[in-house]
Amino acid sequence: MEYRLKDVIGSLEYNELMKMREDINKGGFHLKKFLDVTIKQKEHDHATHCTTCSNKLKPTDANNFTLVFGPADFKKKASFCGIDCMEYFLSELKQVKKVLQ
Repeated sequence: MEYRLKDVIGSLEYNELMKMREDINKGGFHLKKFLDVTIKQKEHDHATHCTTCSNKLKPTDANNFTLVFGPADFKKKASFCGIDCMEYFLSELKQVKKVLQ
């Protein structure tokens, strides 16, 4: 489930909004640190399960693959438990690209 920033901020309590505004007025260091930690966690989330078959990935397995794709300013990562899952993902990606063109 995805939320828009407007929805997230709208769901915050008054005191949380005030703390957030105070932090931003003082340079936003706490908010920046929170965002950095959350982004780093999201970047590593891709490596826990295979994008194609959802099998749990073992960090020490040499058969794991991670594909980095997308425009330079908006990179995406997808991890796979084997070459077959990666090939399936790429073939589906080609089909989607053909439909969008």
